[in-house]
Amino acid sequence: MATSDDYSPTEQTWTSRVAETLCSTLAEWLESETVNVNKYPKRFHKAIKNQATIGWRHFFSGKLATEWLVLQEESATKTKGEKRASYIWGASIVEVALLQFIELWELRNTEVHGKTKEQQENTRKATLAVEVKRLNSMRELARPSDVCLFIDNESEYLEKSTARTMATYISSHRRAIVDSVKKWAKTSQTGATSIINWLQTSNTTTTIEQLHSRQRNRLINDGRKKERRRTRKQQHGRQTSIAGFFTLNNVIT
Repeated sequence: MATSDDYSPTEQTWTSRVAETLCSTLAEWLESETVNVNKYPKRFHKAIKNQATIGWRHFFSGKLATEWLVLQEESATKTKGEKRASYIWGASIVEVALLQFIELWELRNTEVHGKTKEQQENTRKATLAVEVKRLNSMRELARPSDVCLFIDNESEYLEKSTARTMATYISSHRRAIVDSVKKWAKTSQTGATSIINWLQTSNTTTTIEQLHSRQRNRLINDGRKKERRRTRKQQHGRQTSIAGFFTLNNVIT
């Protein structure tokens, strides 16, 4: 690429030179995530540096440095014939960038999540299944009395459950499972077994399931209460804006 500031009228119009430099800098950033300003004529340095300050990534969100418009406006004395106003020229560039960005996002969204509802459901199930397996793998690390939090037949559960069912299980059980693992790690009671093992010898399946249900509900509710207390504590700990201390009653006149 030429580095001289001198261009003959027959070589290229000034407007097209501005557009070409803008495209070249964008291409360079996409390839290396950096732009060497010294590769371009000095008259473009301010525009390149300001675009770098804004962020080349933000260009694709419609944030174009105004110096590019200034450069295009200067082409009034260099370009023969009609020339679009700089703001129209800039708006057209932003429009193209946004359209390409949206098209790329839609393409990625389709590839990641699927195009049809069935594909989207299967993709979401696959993602949630990873978290379900991770939580269920903590069974041996949790307190024996909290076995009710875990899934006995994991493969059957994953096959029959919907994405919504899995998401509900994760959101309602994750905190309780993590807390159970932490508590069991602190006690370090190796060899301890769940009371359920003892109850099985003298109680029916219905009784055991009722015990499991009460234990599960208690653990889940405890986790939710802790989360609410944590949220309230964070909200109360926020710094109050100084603007709240000023009213019309205490303004000195």
